Amino acid sequence: KRPITPDNCLTIWETAEVIQDQDITEKAMSVALANFSKIKRSGSFKELKVDLLREYVTHKDLRSRTSSERLGSVMTWVKADTKSRGGQLYELLGVLPLKTMEHWYLEDVIADIFIQSLPEVTKKLEDALAYISDADRRKVDVAAPATEPCLVFMCALIAGERRDEVKAVRLSHNLDVVTLGKLGANLHPGEEYV
Repeated sequence: KRPITPDNCLTIWETAEVIQDQDITEKAMSVALANFSKIKRSGSFKELKVDLLREYVTHKDLRSRTSSERLGSVMTWVKADTKSRGGQLYELLGVLPLKTMEHWYLEDVIADIFIQSLPEVTKKLEDALAYISDADRRKVDVAAPATEPCLVFMCALIAGERRDEVKAVRLSHNLDVVTLGKLGANLHPGEEYV
């Protein structure tokens, strides 16, 4: 019995899934999730089967990671074998919250020569960018469904909604008080809104 480490957790996770050992699967997955930053650059990450990759990058414990970081890891995986994986990228993009990414990051991804060779993927990314880009690249549709509840609150802030509107959004989604950073014109940085 070997200890599960960041260096072997993906291999063990994959094997445990095949032999249907739920206990080992959960332990290996836990190590993989806790060490995402290191693992996403590893050789074993680049060798993952697509189903395990999808499960990994969409796992609820990785939602604290930026959408851009998760897309970057998917791009790393695809680029490790572009011939056989390029066709899987479109489907993988469908499980990532593209509309929550930074516009500059999406622009960089769209400009990639490999991405340009995949018209459906380019279109999907351009559609997400168009959603984000409205007017000055800061306005976000507050009514749009969010992947994570805190995004609704942050979208209200980015859109520069008034304090009473921000409070209504926060309360309607049962969100915690957030100390604010970069805010719209009617809000003040660093204040807490309850």
